[in-house]
Amino acid sequence: MNKKYFTLIFFILFCLFSAFGQSSLVNKYLEAANTEYSIRENEKAYNYINIVLEQYTENDVPDNVLLLAEAIYFDYLSDVKASGNTEAFQDIQQNLISYEYLTSDRLNRQLNNVTNFFLEKAKAEEEARAQENAEKAAIAAAKTSAEV
Repeated sequence: MNKKYFTLIFFILFCLFSAFGQSSLVNKYLEAANTEYSIRENEKAYNYINIVLEQYTENDVPDNVLLLAEAIYFDYLSDVKASGNTEAFQDIQQNLISYEYLTSDRLNRQLNNVTNFFLEKAKAEEEARAQENAEKAAIAAAKTSAEV
């Protein structure tokens, strides 16, 4: 009987320490995200806040985490637009699908702004490729007619 009680008490203590350990780790990542955000290291802050968000379900996310996450996503979107980093933009879009509770009017406007930027950029690149291909075709046609 003592062995059963010992096992039960050990299990309860293990669960409690695990819960507090995870909470402590989440708080460390949250603090790291806040620190990186305050010094405008938005990519690092973004990575840290995503680790924090993974630990919560939609209904359990504290308001302070939501506010910080929204601010980090907003500013990181600005950085991604400035750098033209399409891979980072796709990552943000995927995470916003996973964490759709983060969306706010401000973040949606920023997301639409950056989306339009990348669409225009892709369109301009496509037009430049088409122009380059047309020029190459004209040069090849001119060489062919000169050889004949």
